[in-house]
Amino acid sequence: MNMLHMLRLMEKVEMSAAALYRWFSELFSDDEEAAFLFYRLSVEEDGHANLVRFIIRLASKAQMDGTDIDLDLAGMEKAVEEVNHIQTLAKLSLKQAVQIALDLENQIFEYHGRQAVIQALPSIGPLVFSLGRLDETHMRVLAEFARERGFGPESRQ
Repeated sequence: MNMLHMLRLMEKVEMSAAALYRWFSELFSDDEEAAFLFYRLSVEEDGHANLVRFIIRLASKAQMDGTDIDLDLAGMEKAVEEVNHIQTLAKLSLKQAVQIALDLENQIFEYHGRQAVIQALPSIGPLVFSLGRLDETHMRVLAEFARERGFGPESRQ
């Protein structure tokens, strides 16, 4: 897999997540807390996309465009397709939206944490690692929100 192709796909995933969270914010606008949660996540995902754009610039300057890395991105490509499909659905419950968001953040986290990226260009390692930490934060915030609403892992609903 070409390094810059992978980074551009990461950017696309972040932008798709931001768009999904904006849509969720609008979808649940009657629930102020949920709407704000998803709005905040969308703004943060926009920031993640900007960070990936910065990483792309660094990789381009380091002439990493021809660098191949050992990483299968089919899961990331599928995630983008799924996010786009979700936004065509007529109705979702808040519980479903939170579960979708948790699943998406988990998928994104798995790719940000890949050592192949860091090994190919060690200078971007801390940036890629920070994206993973941001995804972990999103997963914690979403899980806490789910618990507060009674549909977290501990609840039996």
